[in-house]
Amino acid sequence: MRKIITVVVMAIGLLTMRPTLANEDTTSGSYYLRHGCKPNLTKTLTQLEAFETGWCSGTIYGLHYAADMKTICSPPDVTVAQEVGIVTKYIEDHPETRERPFRLLALAALKEAFPCASNTK
Repeated sequence: MRKIITVVVMAIGLLTMRPTLANEDTTSGSYYLRHGCKPNLTKTLTQLEAFETGWCSGTIYGLHYAADMKTICSPPDVTVAQEVGIVTKYIEDHPETRERPFRLLALAALKEAFPCASNTK
């Protein structure tokens, strides 16, 4: 019985030690950098890490797919992995914007990397 009480107390303690996560903006560029857009590919990913990596890639793919063809003009052979790298580098190169919504930063990165002829004039 004593072990059960100890485990319950420890669990409650762990849950209350992370109050900052409740206030963390899960839509920001900095959040995405820490959760999925920069996976450590030198080790086997946990299920959560793999999910977050897929979430990042899927978000970027979806944004690019939904974007107006006059907004982002990427070559047809560009991969989602390359786009993730472009978006990640853009966010890292613009630290002052990291707390902005990830989707806006991703669109800005893709527009900058793949401008359309009508946008370059």
